[in-house]
Amino acid sequence: LAGLAAKAWIETREERSRLVPPLIRLPLLGLFAEADRVRLAQSLFEALRSQPTTSNFALARLAKAAGRQEDYLHYGALAAEEFQARGDVETAVRLHRDLSETATTPRDQSFHLAYLASCLSRLARFEEAHLAYERWYTLVEDDGTGGKALKYHYLIGLNFLTQGKPVQAARHLRQALESGDSQ
Repeated sequence: LAGLAAKAWIETREERSRLVPPLIRLPLLGLFAEADRVRLAQSLFEALRSQPTTSNFALARLAKAAGRQEDYLHYGALAAEEFQARGDVETAVRLHRDLSETATTPRDQSFHLAYLASCLSRLARFEEAHLAYERWYTLVEDDGTGGKALKYHYLIGLNFLTQGKPVQAARHLRQALESGDSQ
């Protein structure tokens, strides 16, 4: 089942597996010319979006294939959240990484980078998480309250604490307390 799931031929929800309809499978879409593939993906996306049994991951993949960036970002975020909730954090990482690279606005990029960093921390991939937090910090807008620095130093501090690096953790946590309204 894991091999079929990795190829998106089946999906598992609440410990039940079901076959993904053939037309949703991206390898099948790959048999068509680019223009036809985009039109088919658009048609399938429109038809399946209103179906309550359609997975967010399938909708995200179809939206991406159809060139519907906003829909890809929306359904991709929902799918990544579902993967993370099910414990499939590695898939959530891959999805958030792609979403952050696909996003065109700093706001959308920073949103997905924050979730990417959180997922990487859960997987004990601390250096990657640190880089994602740093990238998030460069993208997120500063509203003047000090909240940006507070969040950054707090999250980096926790990252170092989890790694067993108390000196670096204390430095960042102290900076978090000194920035913005930390009450």
